[in-house]
Amino acid sequence: MEQKINFTNRIAPRKGTNIKEGECHVVFQNDLPNGLNGQQYIIHENDDEKILEENVADFIKFAKCHPEIKFLVVDGYWHLFPSRDVAPFFYVAIPVENVYLPQNYWEILTETDYSTKHPVKLKYILLSNQVRFGYATASDNGKVLYFAFHGFPDRNDDYFTLVEITEQEQERLCGKYKYGVWGHEVGDLFRNEFIENHRVFSEGYHLPELLWI
Repeated sequence: MEQKINFTNRIAPRKGTNIKEGECHVVFQNDLPNGLNGQQYIIHENDDEKILEENVADFIKFAKCHPEIKFLVVDGYWHLFPSRDVAPFFYVAIPVENVYLPQNYWEILTETDYSTKHPVKLKYILLSNQVRFGYATASDNGKVLYFAFHGFPDRNDDYFTLVEITEQEQERLCGKYKYGVWGHEVGDLFRNEFIENHRVFSEGYHLPELLWI
């Protein structure tokens, strides 16, 4: 999906900059609910990425309904998630002319890796809750995509790797593993067969709800 946008005039100033009448800082806070609060719009903080994404989506819907307000988004969520994880939630705000994003968000959203791709929503199936591993599927314009994931070293300190697999590999995976209390030995076998030497889409402490294809 080609993006031809001019975002240079929609860079939000840093937090603390004086704002004018008709302007509103968009901030992340954990002690207030979502919504307008004076000259601030609160996006309620949450360490669940799915809920955070929903809160951002609620803000974008609100901004679309209030074109008379200039919304200046503050990059203030870095203490829980890096900007590269949060910025994609604002992708749908690109055409919303009264939403101003931090410069680093724009750089992420308009670089080749993002601006030429589109998001797909993943559906996960967890096969083990001891050493977390399993598989996922997504639909991309009628084409089904297949993925496998593994959390290392275990459920108390997961660092997930998400990779692309083939339909045949997923059929073999499902034939070998059913949901159960699988230990490290089985988890290592799973990782060797279905994770190693595969194309890595994501690594981190959270599995992505959306994947950029």
